Amino acid sequence: MANSTKNTNKQHPVPDVFAERVVEKTQLVWVNSTIAENESDFRHILKELYKLIRRVSFFEQIDQCVRFLADVPNEKAIVVVSNAFGQDMIPQIHSMIQVDTIYLLGDIQAPSEQWIKEWPKIKGQYSSVTSVFEAIQRVNKQYNQNSIPISFMPIMQSGSTHNIDELDPSFMYTQLFKNTLVQMEHSRQSVDDFVAFRRDKFRHNASALCVIDEFERGYRSDQALYWYTRFPFIYGPLNRCLRLL
Repeated sequence: MANSTKNTNKQHPVPDVFAERVVEKTQLVWVNSTIAENESDFRHILKELYKLIRRVSFFEQIDQCVRFLADVPNEKAIVVVSNAFGQDMIPQIHSMIQVDTIYLLGDIQAPSEQWIKEWPKIKGQYSSVTSVFEAIQRVNKQYNQNSIPISFMPIMQSGSTHNIDELDPSFMYTQLFKNTLVQMEHSRQSVDDFVAFRRDKFRHNASALCVIDEFERGYRSDQALYWYTRFPFIYGPLNRCLRLL
């Protein structure tokens, strides 16, 4: 198969609200000879992708994309590649450690199921941009759930006889911090103050303000974990504080 004659690499910076997210370095690499950025459906999907991934890069040429991936060995890459390019490109990138998963896109020129099975990083064949986005969204949700720490207890070797006085001081300070958070009482005013603070920080970011409005209208204490995992403007600052303990 021949490469596209175009030579375009379009990188879209993530809005500020998402730049705060403290997550593993991840980027989406989209390789397609017919990127329809002017279509309303694609623009909507692109906006939603920004909520999941730090950076989205578009390519219309295989060689250029391969060079780009080779230059970012320390970032995990999710690759979406059109069927027209798949059989040429995937053998060139599959062994790259930075390539985490690959999604094939298109309803024509699809490779055979047997060929797909030869490349375990291929997670599926999808006929539309929407179906690819939904697949990435499911993986991202699972990643976030698996990333939530469930214990602050330091790992000790089997048979350890350390007593509590010998615990790492950072562990004890963390326990005190957790106990303080649990015992603190918050009123509706606490929510209002938090919302006002975040609105001021993101006053120039329309996407962030929409989510802040949703938080203000619908937050309940029993949804704390939902908001912690869903919305980066809470996740980022809180995790930075915890890392300082």
